[in-house]
Amino acid sequence: MKILIAVDGSIYTDHAIEFLASREGFLAGSPQIEMLSVVPPIPAGALRFVERDAVEGYYKDSAEKIFKPIRKFLKGKNLPVDEVYVVGEPAEGVADEVARNAPDLLVMGSRGRSSLKGLFLGSVTRGVLARTSTPTLIVRSDLVPKKDAMRVGIAVDGSPQSKAAVRFVIKHRDFFGAGSRFYLIHVTSDVSLTLLAGVSTGAPQPLQGTDLEAIKEAAWTEATEDVVPMLAKAGIEYEKVCTEGAAGDALAKIAKKKKLNLMVMGTHGYGRFKSAFLGSTAMRILAKGEVPVLLVRK
Repeated sequence: MKILIAVDGSIYTDHAIEFLASREGFLAGSPQIEMLSVVPPIPAGALRFVERDAVEGYYKDSAEKIFKPIRKFLKGKNLPVDEVYVVGEPAEGVADEVARNAPDLLVMGSRGRSSLKGLFLGSVTRGVLARTSTPTLIVRSDLVPKKDAMRVGIAVDGSPQSKAAVRFVIKHRDFFGAGSRFYLIHVTSDVSLTLLAGVSTGAPQPLQGTDLEAIKEAAWTEATEDVVPMLAKAGIEYEKVCTEGAAGDALAKIAKKKKLNLMVMGTHGYGRFKSAFLGSTAMRILAKGEVPVLLVRK
């Protein structure tokens, strides 16, 4: 597995590095890991007054300030990394390196925002997500796994992106740790349940009791009918989680209730123009919760 981790010297970078360092079983397989620092360029006007060697030295020193403390943290840990720096705008620099290196997974630390500002989840993170389609692990807090085995939620909704998320889990199962516990999660919206009730009654109406549970069960079965055989074939056992509500909020609550270490989910990939609207559910859980989220978009 090839991993690219973008670093910027922030506390969020520290959390992302700590998450990778917790994958002891995975790291024993000697994955290929590249650590990337994107150094902002010196303004064009100032370049006229600085010699080329001095400019190159400045960029190298700037990258070294990012790498040095990380190198110190990694000393003695089984986490060998290659260090690379490029000069440019952060989001474009990361996206260009993704295109050049073609990693299986991009790892980023990102600022946490309040639910009110959920559409503004870190400009660099949004910029990278808008420019790439590589599976991306976003770590926002210090809630990193304390042991190799994790509690992993897999959110599914019957879409091709959900199937892609499950395929990623199966293909890279060692990343999640031996003995990990998986939760296969489907959230049906309140609106969908109300409309489903109208199919039999002729008019939309709220559901309750056994009718609600029956329709939730039917919705879960439909959303998981493609991925359940995939998991069974791979020998991955899971706990079924079926609930209703606004998907992003519900997933954040489930993550907290189940004490998840990671949420894996598929989401739509959009172009730059729609970068602020990268899947409302994905953006909502990133804004609402603290659990690391692994987004799969192809």
